[in-house]
Amino acid sequence: MEYPECESLKRTRKWLRCLPKRLGDQLGQQRLARDPDDEVAGWGIHIDEGLNEEVAALICMLVLLISGIVGVSYATAMKDPSAGFAIAGWIVAAASTGVTVLYFRWKRV
Repeated sequence: MEYPECESLKRTRKWLRCLPKRLGDQLGQQRLARDPDDEVAGWGIHIDEGLNEEVAALICMLVLLISGIVGVSYATAMKDPSAGFAIAGWIVAAASTGVTVLYFRWKRV
C-alpha cells in the first residue's frame, strides 16, 4: 500500500476496491490532537492464520481409509492377514509421522 507503483499492485487492482479506505486523518495525528488518556478508534483488516483442523482431520481419515484398503487388499490377495495389516500399520505410522513433521514445520514459521 505504501508503493502504489509496484507491479504486483497493478495486476491485482480489483482487490484494492474491496479493502477499507481511510476517511479521516491518520491515527497518529488524531492521537496528537487529543488528550493522551483518550483512546483513538481505528479499524482495518485482521488476518487470522492458523492450521485448518478440518483438513488435517480429513487427511488423517483419508490415510486411515487408504491403509485399510491396502491392508485388506494385500491380505486377500496373498491370503496373509498379518502381513496385510502390518503393511497397513506401517502406512498409517509413516503418514502420521509425515503430517506431524509438516505441522511442526508450519508452527515454526
